[in-house]
Amino acid sequence: MASKYKILFIDDDENILEVFESYVNHDDFDVETFNCAEKALEYIALHHQNIALVVSDFNMPGMNGFEFREKILETEQDIPFAVVTGFFNKKMAVEAMKLKICKFLEKPISEEEITVLIETQASLRIESLNEDREMVTEFLTETKPMLDEIEELILSLEEDPHDLQAVNTYFRLLHTIKGTSSCLGLSEIAGYSHKYEDLITRVKGNQVCVNNTVINVLLKGLDELRNLYKISANFSPFPSDLEDRAKIFDSDFSLEVEKNQEISSEDQQAQQDQASARAKKSKESKEDKISVSENLLGEFLEMSGELTVIRNSIFKSLSRVQQKVSGDKDVDHLHEQMVEMQKVSAILQNQIAEMKKVSIETVYRPMRRVVRDSCSVLGKTIDFSVGGETFKIDTSVAKLLNGALVHLLRNGVDHGIEEESVRTAAGKSGVGSLKLNAYETGEDIVIEIIDDGKGLDKEVLIAKAIEKGLFTKDELSKMSDQKIYSIIFESGFSTNTEVTSVSGRGVGMDMVRSSIEEFGGKILIDSTLGEGSKFVLIIPIPRSILIIKSLLVSSNQQRFNIPLDDVDEVVLYDRSKKVPAITEAVGSYFLEHYEDLCPLISLGETLGLSNESIIGDLQNIVIVKGEGYRYGILVDAIADIEEIVVKKLSPHFEIGQYLGTTFADNNAMSMILDCKGIAEKHAINNVEEQEDDRFKASENDSSATIEYMRFSTSKMENCAIELDHVHRLEEFKASEIQFSCDRAIIRYRGQSLSLISVEERLGISKDNISRLSNDPTATFKVLVLEHKDKMLGAIIDELNDIAYCSDEIEQMFGNDSGIKGTLTIQEKIVSIVDINHLINGEKGHLVFNNMAEDEQIVQEMEVEKVDNNKAA
Repeated sequence: MASKYKILFIDDDENILEVFESYVNHDDFDVETFNCAEKALEYIALHHQNIALVVSDFNMPGMNGFEFREKILETEQDIPFAVVTGFFNKKMAVEAMKLKICKFLEKPISEEEITVLIETQASLRIESLNEDREMVTEFLTETKPMLDEIEELILSLEEDPHDLQAVNTYFRLLHTIKGTSSCLGLSEIAGYSHKYEDLITRVKGNQVCVNNTVINVLLKGLDELRNLYKISANFSPFPSDLEDRAKIFDSDFSLEVEKNQEISSEDQQAQQDQASARAKKSKESKEDKISVSENLLGEFLEMSGELTVIRNSIFKSLSRVQQKVSGDKDVDHLHEQMVEMQKVSAILQNQIAEMKKVSIETVYRPMRRVVRDSCSVLGKTIDFSVGGETFKIDTSVAKLLNGALVHLLRNGVDHGIEEESVRTAAGKSGVGSLKLNAYETGEDIVIEIIDDGKGLDKEVLIAKAIEKGLFTKDELSKMSDQKIYSIIFESGFSTNTEVTSVSGRGVGMDMVRSSIEEFGGKILIDSTLGEGSKFVLIIPIPRSILIIKSLLVSSNQQRFNIPLDDVDEVVLYDRSKKVPAITEAVGSYFLEHYEDLCPLISLGETLGLSNESIIGDLQNIVIVKGEGYRYGILVDAIADIEEIVVKKLSPHFEIGQYLGTTFADNNAMSMILDCKGIAEKHAINNVEEQEDDRFKASENDSSATIEYMRFSTSKMENCAIELDHVHRLEEFKASEIQFSCDRAIIRYRGQSLSLISVEERLGISKDNISRLSNDPTATFKVLVLEHKDKMLGAIIDELNDIAYCSDEIEQMFGNDSGIKGTLTIQEKIVSIVDINHLINGEKGHLVFNNMAEDEQIVQEMEVEKVDNNKAA
């Protein structure tokens, strides 16, 4: 339990101190009195984080009130300080402003003056201290598991002293603790961790070999860190001899202690018992890393996933029963109940997932302090702003960002933003700008860190990389800008010439990249020299449960599931048609599609189900795409899209080609394909690194969202077309339709407008317009479409609404008859109509010209009508 905040009174008159103390409500504050300024300074140095107000007499032996205040400002500037004096003049008032003295109190002081002083000055200080305490508490909670992980790594090093991965991970964890604690003002933890880090640096550089002596020191240092954590949690003063305790890391570890001194059998047994206890505790702590509430949520989510699979299975079985006993009331009632159960299970699943989320503001809060303290150390003034504060993220993402953002923001302050004099000389504002923004797009969480600093200098990065031996000049010459920028994430890379409390070791950014990539994310960089940089963290949204949508396919009479996230397109190859085409080169097959060559692999041959690739006259091809690859999988048949629960395979199996397994509705097992693993097996790496669209679009950027006009026809309930192509919605009478050969035309705003039936153009029905003309009194709705300075009237049944969507169209459900694909809008699957198909006929002929040409056709029709009348 943290102690109450303290108010200090300093006066050489004990009687006055007693009076001051009586003015304070001791239920709210602890009061400390001193008759000596030197002793008060010692106390403030230890307890400054708990002090709300200092009131000092001006005339004291040894030093006056102003000199006392100067001493405090050397270490702590935020404590409100008031001076008690019998007189003060203008000169003293000016000096008081420089020393940030909040109030002059004239003798004799009343209780009311002290009360007002506490309410006005101490309350502001307490508000700031409470915020600091909250951030410290969050820091301790988030990084405490790192101490347990460090202990495991120490024990791992004891078993294998040459485990370089353990050393690197150990270093990164310690570096994160040091950097974050420094930003939060926990200088004692930061200083001790810095000394601790120095020893690990010597281990990394092979200057110190891991032996029993080193392990003992590492464990002792870890125990001391844990002790400092306990002290911080209670907001108690740190030990005054901490620097002496940190000297253990400066020892000479070149010789093993066992060779220089005799160790009694009792000591040996004690060390063995201690090691065994630590190992046992380490094993037990693995289960304690996740809180009980998270374990319960995980169990609920897993059961929810199983429920989803059972529900889908029942629905399929029920559909078959309904076909056999159509119209049975009991079966219909059962179907209604199943629909309700589906709603409840979906709500349950979403609510549990929401319970695991926290506001990103909990991540932002300490980052403000990070930027502020970094600016203080470096003497820079930066305007730091954040966006998306109400955005909610999974707790696992919050933990990831807590570590990564500290390094990225400090890097932005140190390396990105220039000094004020440099900025003004370049014509910039002396105050730098640093922005942190978060939003969700598709299946990803996007975090942006944007500064208006000097930008990344490729030439400097290249020179430094060559100097440190990270890459050769030839390798660098072949790199894209994005890869050159990414050099800053290499371990040991730093442009700083000296190590500081802010940066310089070159490991912080390496830790950022490794942690993001381990989570399945990536980091992109966009930078313009002299203008600034933009770092984009793309983090996949954690799936609340291992339920995925998959494409069910078959090969050699066996079923397989392909994750739908990996599917780019489904193509039916027809040997009798020219497009798409399959060619053979160097013993491999390629699909000529969209003016590109896509490598093909046979699923049966890849999985050892057949000995050769056989391409039929009608061949189903599933094109999959991921990081660095795009290829087609030859399958026998494509069955359905279904939700499945992923069951992990035992590590005893060779799982390079499989993500796991699942069970179908008939309890048959189906393997889930790992598209990345298959690409690696075939050495497919055919997708070049491209600039990510997120450099061009943000959450509120209208270019990232497309507006669709949703409509329906008699045989298609949910259709949509891009709103940019819709000019107006009109209603006409059938009697107004005129025909020229097979073309329907209508007078519209003094001109002529070509008409088509959407259903007819999509090949769903025929002669819709002709049937309309049979009833002259009938009315019909028309979407007036505009494309490339031309207009067309598309006949529909009903206009639904305008909807917004930023998702990509799922092209696998498209066809050559006018449907581009599908989108999920407002929980409904909507077919997206291709405007180009409405313009062009099946054989590429135009179905309408511009309105002037249509007008000419109408005039020719009128002339022809007159000529016919004359002839009659």
